[in-house]
Amino acid sequence: MSRKIINILISMKTMAVLILLFAISIGIATFIENDFGTPASKAVVYNTTWFETLLILLLVNLIGNIFRYKMMQWKKWPVFLFHFAFILMIIGAGITRYISYEGIMHIREGQKSSVLQTDKAYLQIKVDDKVQQYSFDKALIVNSLYNKAFSHDFKFNDKKVNVEILETYNSAEYFVEENDNGNAVIEFISTDGNGRVTRYLEDGASILIGKLSIGLNEDENAHSSFKIEDNDNKLIFQTPFPVSYMSMDDRSTGVLGADTIHELKTRHLYTIGG
Repeated sequence: MSRKIINILISMKTMAVLILLFAISIGIATFIENDFGTPASKAVVYNTTWFETLLILLLVNLIGNIFRYKMMQWKKWPVFLFHFAFILMIIGAGITRYISYEGIMHIREGQKSSVLQTDKAYLQIKVDDKVQQYSFDKALIVNSLYNKAFSHDFKFNDKKVNVEILETYNSAEYFVEENDNGNAVIEFISTDGNGRVTRYLEDGASILIGKLSIGLNEDENAHSSFKIEDNDNKLIFQTPFPVSYMSMDDRSTGVLGADTIHELKTRHLYTIGG
């Protein structure tokens, strides 16, 4: 029985079927990537169990055929080369999938970098009551075509907490709506080399932009490294880092000293640590 299964696995007919299925899968993934983006193609095809199983079966078939038909001889080298090339491709795909990691590294001319930005999207959960802390993060493939159900349970202060993803909004945009009874909000436009990102900082709160923690009118126990305060209808800031600036109006530039109070002006581009 086992011999019969092995013969089926390494037969030429099985190889033809597996290669056909592989080609169809790649074609479908290409159309999905074109219409819905790379994350969708990973979620539906590339990172699925069935696609990995298909590649493993194809790998077993190719290796089995090399030994079954004694391809490791000079007169059969073209056929051996064809099989061996596919084997290397599948092994390389497996190494990329399970051992290596992908990301983006920005290296300016004449500079060097040791920072790699992952291309994965992470769901991050943080709970802090100033006494206990809980954090959790998980890489998710989020897209507009198909998303796996996600649920995470944990206990905090003897209470059970459940987090679920109920719905995904494609190209969602966070915005502030004016309210006479609302809190003051600052709109930040920042960039770290990956394009413009808009963030909103509420009165008494803090946000993290890159590695820089920015707080607005926080209490004295806060530890933001870029502190902004409202002073006589003007915004002032203080930070332990030197700050370069450029005026968007007259293109004037300069450097503001560290640990000194400065006015935070609109239409100014501030650069801190790159």
